[in-house]
Amino acid sequence: FPSHDITTIAKPLHIEVIGEISKLNSQERRIIDELVRNAASHSKGHNITLEIGDHSILAKDDGQGMRGISEVVEELGGELLISSGSTGTQVEIRLP
Repeated sequence: FPSHDITTIAKPLHIEVIGEISKLNSQERRIIDELVRNAASHSKGHNITLEIGDHSILAKDDGQGMRGISEVVEELGGELLISSGSTGTQVEIRLP
C-alpha cells in the first residue's frame, strides 16, 4: 500500500506512522483506513499517530473521538479499547 494513500485519507490531519503499513493484510489495512478516515472527518483535531505492532494497532489523535470500526475488529476476533478525555482519544486494537 503506498504511503501517500494514508496521507491523503488523513487530510486535513497531520499523520505520523510508527511501524510498517506495508506489512498489514487487507483487513488490517481496512481498520487503519477507517481509523484515519474517522479521525479526519470527525475528531476536529490536528494530528493522528498510528503505531503498528506485530499484533496490535494503536491510534491516537488530539481531537474529539474516533468510532465505527468495532464490527471489523470483532470479525477478526480482536479487542477494541477506546479511551477519550480532554486531551484527545486513544484507540487500541488487539488482534489474535
